[in-house]
Formats: sequence, structure tokens, C-alpha cells
Amino acid sequence: MTIFEYITASFTILLGLAFARLLHAIPYVFTKHNRDFLHATLFLMTTFLLIFMWWVKWNFSSVQDWTYIKYFILLVDFGLMFMMCDAIAPSNSESISSWSEHIQKVKNLFFILLFLKFIITAIENIYMLQQDKKLLFGIGAILLCLPPAIALLTKSQKIIKIISVFLAILFFSMGLIGAILTGGIVVQ
Repeated sequence: MTIFEYITASFTILLGLAFARLLHAIPYVFTKHNRDFLHATLFLMTTFLLIFMWWVKWNFSSVQDWTYIKYFILLVDFGLMFMMCDAIAPSNSESISSWSEHIQKVKNLFFILLFLKFIITAIENIYMLQQDKKLLFGIGAILLCLPPAIALLTKSQKIIKIISVFLAILFFSMGLIGAILTGGIVVQ
């Protein structure tokens, strides 16, 4: 077993638990009588981000000199992702009577976690990746801090909804483009 395989095992557990939270909540999030646009959009965005994050962490397989600090930073990243999933799809999803009320209670926490997640991702990318990827990926992660920062600073529900739609489309598109570029989807 390589060091990357060993490290992957720990974050796979965290991401698996996060994904299980999302899967558990699906039937409750999208019921017709209880559905909320903002919550459903953030739920989809979180799902797309989780899948994309799991895929792109393969870039860390090239890291040669793993240290406790690098491992800790990676674990914090995945811990933040789990906390986002827990905020958007808590373990008691079946007993939530209003997703609209729920998202109003947790949206600031959710956007704080998303902001912190992108800060940690930027640190990871700049500190750990190979020279040819670190600048592009690091700047990309820093730019991704802008939408959650705007969502935290605005009072406008319309702007928050636009941000949630933008991020859902962005992460879905990034995952799709990544799959096409790596041969994960055959286009003929």
C-alpha cells in the first residue's frame, strides 16, 4: 500500500459519509409539498461539488513527500465538506417540515463552510501540488471564495439564489468537462 492509498482511505470514509447524508435526504428534499428552490439548488450544488472534489483529489497522487501537515490540511478540507453536507442534509431530514425554514437557519453556516472549504483548497493546491498545477488551481480556488463571500454579505434572496444556481451549474460543468478531458465520457 502506498502512502497516497493510505491517506485516500481516510478521506474516502469522510466523503462516503457525506455522500450518504445526501443520498438519505434525496426523497425528502424533492417532495412536491415541501420543496424549496434555494435549498434544492444548494443541495444539487453540494452534490456536484462532492463528486467533483472526490474526482480531482486524484491530483494529489503525485505528491511525493507527505507530511502530517499536508495530511491534516486535506482532512480539514474533507471535514468541511462533510459539515456542508450535514448542514444541507441533516441526519433528521425526514422530520424537517419546511426546507425553506431550514435553509434560512443554516444558510450562513453553509456559506461560511463553503468559503472556508475554498480557502483550504487554495492552500492545498498551492502548498501540495506540482508546479505546473499549483498556480492555476490555487487561483481558481481563491476565485471560488467570491460567491460564498457575496452570499454572506448580501441580504438579497435573489442574489443568493443566483449564486446557488451559478455554483450548481459551475460544479456540474467542471465535472462534465473533467470527465470528457480524461476520457471518462466518450463523445462521438
